[in-house]
Amino acid sequence: MKTSFDNVPIHIPGEYMVKFTDRTFANCDNVSGHSLDRVCKEIGKLVKQYPDRMTMASTGGPVTGKDDSDRKGWLSNTKKLEGAGAMAIEYSLSCPQGGDGTEGTSCPRTPS
Repeated sequence: MKTSFDNVPIHIPGEYMVKFTDRTFANCDNVSGHSLDRVCKEIGKLVKQYPDRMTMASTGGPVTGKDDSDRKGWLSNTKKLEGAGAMAIEYSLSCPQGGDGTEGTSCPRTPS
């Protein structure tokens, strides 16, 4: 499942939607335009319909530097996805379309 967010606006800049040819696209599916709640419902349906398949999800959350409140957001997303039946979760730490509004720099870098 594409990266989904919970209660944050989704912004997909036009420059991320690139078409190289009629059959080749770049970054056309960075994030889901659907809310985390809707994605959870879809995961539940997939798990019921295909119980023998691994169902994964991707989510993003706040990276504001306020660790306690950020942790609550990520944990809430995790609990929702687990409750829906997701068997694995990818955490998108550097997603430019949602979360705190940074452009792909949410994951801090250490100096070399």
